Amino acid sequence: MKSKYLQIGPYTAIGGVSVHIKRLSELLAEQYSFSFIDESPLIGTNREVYNLREINIFEYIRLVNNTHIIHVHSGIWWLRCLHILVGFLFRKKTIVTIHSLSNLTTCNLNQNEHLLPINP
Repeated sequence: MKSKYLQIGPYTAIGGVSVHIKRLSELLAEQYSFSFIDESPLIGTNREVYNLREINIFEYIRLVNNTHIIHVHSGIWWLRCLHILVGFLFRKKTIVTIHSLSNLTTCNLNQNEHLLPINP
């Protein structure tokens, strides 16, 4: 039986992160069963994918509860924190991919330092 994998990020928007989410899903399709939470402002364009902006808390909780792994691709810092907190509360393995360091201006990384957040 395949493990259930939930990806959260801008799924229906056209851009680098949505392309990354779709390619990663295709690449890992043999090992995992995927579900998605879309954060893009395009509501109702894909009925198969739950859009977070529809504000249906019960669907959000159902998706989180029925998964093994949560992979957060959110570029909005407070949504990223919310998804991490919910993953922690539901005791899910959580992966966070930061696609841009432009909003992390307080981090001063030297040339030999790396930012690698891990949730054991």
